[in-house]
This record gives sequence, structure tokens and C-alpha cells, in this order.
Amino acid sequence: MHLTLKLKLNPSPPQRAILRQTIQRANEACNGVRQLAWDNQTFRQFDLHKLAYPWMRQEFDLGAQIVIRCIAKVANSYKLDNATGTLTGASINCASSLPIRLFCLAFHWS
Repeated sequence: MHLTLKLKLNPSPPQRAILRQTIQRANEACNGVRQLAWDNQTFRQFDLHKLAYPWMRQEFDLGAQIVIRCIAKVANSYKLDNATGTLTGASINCASSLPIRLFCLAFHWS
């Protein structure tokens, strides 16, 4: 059985600043992983995770779950089109990555 909880964050001004900073770092991390994947021609999530995870945790100071979701989002953007044998999504804008959208949906910027 799955339970769903809907909640609304009501952060204080200092908390709001921290959330914004986390979102910006996650966007930067996605763009960094995208470049790392392209430079190393490593597009599968498992291989990309091994390559990028330690670097991302140290470089961007993000939590493990955000780092994993960023890696997954980038890996999903590089899908091999089996019909043509070419990569698709190589020019994805990582600013719309999954962890960021989740934060934005849960956080009202009023």
C-alpha cells in the first residue's frame, strides 16, 4: 500500500535562500555531469554514476539523493535510438532536471 502526502513548504527567508542556492547548485551539477558524460562518451546511468558521483558530491556539496537524481536525469537525456544508432537528447537543458522541478513544485516563490 502506498500513501501519498501533499504538503506545502513555508520556509523562512533564510531557509528560502538556502533552497534557492541548492537548486542553483543542482542545475550546475546537471550541466557538469552532462559535459562529463559527453567528454568521456559515457552515457549509461550505471557507468556515469561511477564516473560522476564522487566528483559531484565533493564539487557541488549536494546531498546523495539530489546527486543520484541529477545523474539519472542526464543519463536519461542520452538515450540511444535503436533504429538509427544515434544518441538523442544530447542538447538537453539540465536546468529543467527532475530534482529541480520537484523542488519548484513543492516550493512557492512568493
